[in-house]
Amino acid sequence: MQRFFIMFALLACMSMWIGVTVAYAASPKQTKSSKKETCLQKQAEVKKQAQDDMTAFVQETRGQPHEALAGPLPENWQQMVKDAITERLKDPDSAQFKFDKEPTLGTEASPQPADPMSAECKKLNVEIPARYTFSYNWKIEVKVNAKNSFGGYVGYKEYDVRIKTGMVVKVDMSMGEFMKEMNKM
Repeated sequence: MQRFFIMFALLACMSMWIGVTVAYAASPKQTKSSKKETCLQKQAEVKKQAQDDMTAFVQETRGQPHEALAGPLPENWQQMVKDAITERLKDPDSAQFKFDKEPTLGTEASPQPADPMSAECKKLNVEIPARYTFSYNWKIEVKVNAKNSFGGYVGYKEYDVRIKTGMVVKVDMSMGEFMKEMNKM
C-alpha cells in the first residue's frame, strides 16, 4: 500500500511538472503575439502624438514674428560661436574661423528621449518612431580650421551652430561635412 502512495505521489509530481513545462512552452508564443500587438498600438499612438505635436507647434507660432520666438540675435554672436566651438578642439588657440553667411532664422527639430518600449518592440520588428520638440532659433554656418594632434592644420570644416534666447543651444558638424566624413569610412 505504501508503494502505491509513493507511486501515486511520484506520478502526480511528474504530471504537474509536465503540465508546468507544457504551459511554459506555450506561453512565450502568446506573450510574443500580445507584445507585438502592444507594440503596434504604441506605434500608432506615437505617430498620432508626433502629428499632434507638429500641428500644435504650427498653431502656437502662427502669426508671431519668428525673431520673437528665437529671441534677438546677440551682438556678440560671433564670439559666442567661437567659444562654443573652440572648447571642442584639441588645439583651441590655433582655430581660424570664416563666417561667410549671415545668421538666418529657422526651425529646429530636437529628438525627445526614446520611448522605453522601443528596444523591446524593435526585437519584434515594430519600429516606434521618434518624437521631436520643435523650436525657432538662429542658424549660423561657420567654417573652422584648426590643428590636429600632430600639429598640422586639417582644413576648413563646416559647422552649424544654433542660438536661441541669447544662448548657444547646439553645435554640430554640417550635414555636408558629416557626409564627407561618412564617405571616408
